Amino acid sequence: MILLWIAKVLTFGYGALSTLAGSLQCRKRNIPTWSAIGMTIVGIIVMVSSIFVNIIPNSIIILIFCFVLLHILSIANGNHLYGKINIKHHIIRLLFSLVIVLLYIV
Repeated sequence: MILLWIAKVLTFGYGALSTLAGSLQCRKRNIPTWSAIGMTIVGIIVMVSSIFVNIIPNSIIILIFCFVLLHILSIANGNHLYGKINIKHHIIRLLFSLVIVLLYIV
């Protein structure tokens, strides 16, 4: 039960930070608008999913799909901002997402 709550807190925080990053970038216009809006919307979906993941059957699939979308958007944003992909950043993101998913499965 404690692992579930840890997963929920990490997931909600990850979604909140993604939402914050997307909404801030929407105002700054450093990345394409579609990407900033996408980060914001997917971040909100991740936060909502963190609440319902153990209540609604198979909702972990939605969460995994959202993590994949966040990774794709993050790669697009990094490529747009810096002209290259920061591999270390995305490996850390991937490991963090995997830890969250594993906490829900265990």
